[in-house]
Amino acid sequence: MKSLLILVALLGLAACEPPLACYGSSDCHGNACCYVIPTEGGGLPGVSCTNSPTGCAVGDTIDAKSRRMCHNDADCVAGPISTRYTKCCNASVINQGAHTCTSPELCTI
Repeated sequence: MKSLLILVALLGLAACEPPLACYGSSDCHGNACCYVIPTEGGGLPGVSCTNSPTGCAVGDTIDAKSRRMCHNDADCVAGPISTRYTKCCNASVINQGAHTCTSPELCTI
């Protein structure tokens, strides 16, 4: 019973978060949806639609990490783009359950 109450409380807190700007390319009229996490330079993480199906150059730089948001594996390589992040996996994005593209070997959920 205690576990159930904790689960309900966590779901209630998640419901208080505003929705993300996009969750995959279908939310962006076919353009890539991108999750950017600033690293060295600081700043806040963000999710936004790009202006191209080949947008969101996935990878890590000294300034930021970027990952495509996805509904399915096809979102990860749409454009088409060449990337090692080809698997759409469960992820926590700005305190919300979502999916991001990652390497198949790292997608264990």
